[in-house]
Amino acid sequence: LLVNAGINIKLDDAGTGYGGFSYVQELPIHTLKIDKMFIDTLGHEEDAKISVLNAIVNFAQNAELEIIAEGVESIDQVNRLADMGVFAIQGYVYGKPMNSADFIQWMASHQHILSE
Repeated sequence: LLVNAGINIKLDDAGTGYGGFSYVQELPIHTLKIDKMFIDTLGHEEDAKISVLNAIVNFAQNAELEIIAEGVESIDQVNRLADMGVFAIQGYVYGKPMNSADFIQWMASHQHILSE
């Protein structure tokens, strides 16, 4: 019913609390948003934690879900996510939360980047 109405569902904070993977089976999920907690593991070389992030990404790719990485704070994280096949990025690396007036000004000053 939701899909027929053109509504897409995004599972936020995937892998934590209410963002459990059981929802992927119960609802017509289109997008998996990976929680910052997992993105932060990219700054450390802890194999076990990075393995969990890899498993989440592989799960989403196998389920043919769009993947968005939340809380990305560095270009190194962007590059490592790209190596994993994650290209939709949300976080301070691109900009902090802002009101609509600041956003319009930001868009105008970054138009050359956005048009590429």
